[in-house]
Amino acid sequence: MPPRTVGRAENGASAKAAPRTFGRVEKHGGALIIGHVHGVGGGLLCGAIVAEPFLLARVVRKGRARVRGYDWRDTGANLAMGLGCIVFVGALRLGMLGVAGFVYAHRIGDVRTGVLGWSVAIAGWDFVYYWHHRWEHEIRLLWAGHVTHHSSRRFNYSTAFRQSWTTWPSMILYPVLAFVGVHPAMILLAEAINMTYQFWMHTELIERPLGWFGFVFNTPSHHRVHHGSNPQYLDKNYAGILMWDRLFGTFEPEVEAVVYGLRTNVRTFNPLRLAFHEYAVLWRDVRGARAWRHRIGLCVHAPSWQPAVAEQRGAQPLAKPALPARPHHRADRRRRNGLGSPRLRDARPPRTPPNAGSRASPAYPGRRRRLELAGPPVRTRPNAAGRPTPTGFRCEPARRSLPTRARVMTLPHRQARPDRAFGTRVLR
Repeated sequence: MPPRTVGRAENGASAKAAPRTFGRVEKHGGALIIGHVHGVGGGLLCGAIVAEPFLLARVVRKGRARVRGYDWRDTGANLAMGLGCIVFVGALRLGMLGVAGFVYAHRIGDVRTGVLGWSVAIAGWDFVYYWHHRWEHEIRLLWAGHVTHHSSRRFNYSTAFRQSWTTWPSMILYPVLAFVGVHPAMILLAEAINMTYQFWMHTELIERPLGWFGFVFNTPSHHRVHHGSNPQYLDKNYAGILMWDRLFGTFEPEVEAVVYGLRTNVRTFNPLRLAFHEYAVLWRDVRGARAWRHRIGLCVHAPSWQPAVAEQRGAQPLAKPALPARPHHRADRRRRNGLGSPRLRDARPPRTPPNAGSRASPAYPGRRRRLELAGPPVRTRPNAAGRPTPTGFRCEPARRSLPTRARVMTLPHRQARPDRAFGTRVLR
């Protein structure tokens, strides 16, 4: 009995120890995988970058004029983008691992770690990557992050390091594989396999599409089409490993020489500008939109989409009628333009009298009350006593549009005061 009891205890202990060990691997396996992928794999890929320029030089000597080669400024920007990708995308992958762990706890099946499990993991990741990659070209908010990878005007192994720093949709899309029973660690390994396969496609060394292999799998010729800015090459060949484009109608073979880059290239090698310049352009377009449906449309439609000109009411000011160079009065200007008579409070005194050429007013230009000495000296209306005002002096009545209190105009160096003899206000 004692040995049997001990055996049961040992078996029970081992049965309980296995889940704890599996949970420890599940908890820390993602960080270990990310470290190995960016450590060992990064060293091998950097070695390929060092060797490729010498091989391209040999190809050029053989007469191939379509090779763009390397530029040290472009290569430095690519490597800097790769270092930033380790930080930003590594953090996003840890978040994706947490989401996948939560989904895996509620999975509907289990494909385990055999041939079936790895086939589902690799093919499933590649299928999700095709749609993720396609949406990054068809939705401008996602294109703002993915445009970084297409901003290089050269095509070599270093271009594979110019990756987006804001691949936040991956935290939602790829954990779907965990729902069908793919372990989260296998999801990360499937990504590592997919990205490693895509690295060797960023080269001009291999010119041909490789026959039957290119019919099933992605090749450098197919991926060069994807990086082209030629009209017939835009938004084509989204595949990662398997050519899903033949199934969904987005395949385009390489026929003419590929022009790498964007339709409007970014003339900078600053990693920060390369990573976020399209977000700044999108923000300016959203701020300039007149309606919320236009703002949302700029984010969710294709990068070439713009609100219709007919719907942009008020986007551009209407053409104003021609106005005189310096109108003398707002009332005259409004009547001249057929806008009707203005109200009394809208009237403004003229800046320059109509007869300023002969007798300009010395009043301050900013004062509201001014004296207008217009025309030859005339005799004004008699006062209450029936006596006329002196000849040569005149108090011109204010215009209808001026307030009543502005009927008497004063000058800064002359003072208007009442005259005892005539009982009216004249100028001295």
